[in-house]
Amino acid sequence: MAVHEADTTEHISRTLSALYPTVAPAAVRRVVEDAYQELHGSRVTAYLLILVERRAKAVLDQKRSDTPDAPRAH
Repeated sequence: MAVHEADTTEHISRTLSALYPTVAPAAVRRVVEDAYQELHGSRVTAYLLILVERRAKAVLDQKRSDTPDAPRAH
């Protein structure tokens, strides 16, 4: 992961940690890193970090759905 991408994924982790305060920051960071690794080899790299954020939100929303009254992040 390049320095710029590492900085950006860290920013995504901080942003998502604020949106998902009931999830441990380290868990959010792992989800973001997993999403990055999953999407890193894709052909469309211009939107990679946006796709990483969306994928991480989807995973965190799925985890949150286990809690019945938890609101979803937008």
